[in-house]
Amino acid sequence: IQLADFRGVKTGLITLPEHGVLLGPNNVGKTAVTDALALLFGRERIVYQLSDWDFFGGRPKPTSRFTIIATVTNFSDDKPEEHPDWFAGQSAAQPVWWHDDKSTVTFEPDRPEEAHLAAQVALCARYDDENCEFEAKRYFYHGPGDPFSDDCDIVTQHRLQELGVFILPANRQWDRLLSFGSSSFIKALRQSNAMPGDAIEGLKEELSTPKSRVENSANLKPVLEAAEAELRRFMMLQEGERLVHRPTSLDTLGVLQSLLPHVKRPDATLLPLSRQGAGMVSLQSFLILLAIAETRKLEGKDFILVAEEPELHLHPSLHKRLANRIRAVSTQSLITTHSPLIAATYKPSEAVFLRNSSGQLTAQRLRNEPVKEIRFCARIRTEPHFRLPS
Repeated sequence: IQLADFRGVKTGLITLPEHGVLLGPNNVGKTAVTDALALLFGRERIVYQLSDWDFFGGRPKPTSRFTIIATVTNFSDDKPEEHPDWFAGQSAAQPVWWHDDKSTVTFEPDRPEEAHLAAQVALCARYDDENCEFEAKRYFYHGPGDPFSDDCDIVTQHRLQELGVFILPANRQWDRLLSFGSSSFIKALRQSNAMPGDAIEGLKEELSTPKSRVENSANLKPVLEAAEAELRRFMMLQEGERLVHRPTSLDTLGVLQSLLPHVKRPDATLLPLSRQGAGMVSLQSFLILLAIAETRKLEGKDFILVAEEPELHLHPSLHKRLANRIRAVSTQSLITTHSPLIAATYKPSEAVFLRNSSGQLTAQRLRNEPVKEIRFCARIRTEPHFRLPS
């Protein structure tokens, strides 16, 4: 992944392992990397609103651009003609070649020896000062240029779904994770064909004609009748129309968003899930993604997980189990962490240490090759370091 003028990164290039952990001090750019992946591979309808601070320096001009470019590899074979959905047609990628040994991309028309087929996906954003709006365009990268003035091949949602990149952010909305107001939860249900359409229609009918009607309350009814009378004088209500109150707007989206998860106890009392312990609430996001991962695995599809500090609010005894579970369910995974317990579950060749010097982001593996053998010797000190007084 290559970043240019994004957040606090003027330039940056990171080669991601099959399973990797990003390490580094605060404000080095770990969140910028995960957010860049979310922007590039996330669904357009749930991408967060861009702002001035997404541009390097925080003062974008009409000529300002930030660009994110990712190289997608590991196709089933290295022949572009075998992948027409990616490399043929009106909206298609230009075949490029990935070299594992050098972690570089080349652009020859024919495949070089020992290279593998790859495609490059990019996102570019700009600021429109006349309308005070930000615009972003996702496209197949064919080389330097301005996608807002040049024709470019747009990446379809189908291609993004095939890649299967899922994001677990650190700034989670605790009270919405297992609710229908959570885009992640909705995505999990749709992936599993589990949207409760029939049940929602029944619930809409129940809510429109409830047994307990607030508007019939003895104290409230006179106030509403007076309001209705005024509305009729101004021809806002017709004769026979009344004001009633219902828990939602009674459309499908309103009913869905009003449903919040609760824990039902053995004595039938209900407790909102958002009122549970922080560790349980924090783990909800991961459980949602596990549901998606298992579904995609059964369908033979990829699942790429990008998780920012997944250990938030979890007991240290669960950190290692969490890291191992991420690796087990994912085709590829990338996490950021400040937990030494999670970092220790990764090999040195899977640990990427980030540095940022005035916007120049560099990424270095703790070790380029896997550790095959570690030799050590133990020396026993015969003399004590200190003596107790007699």
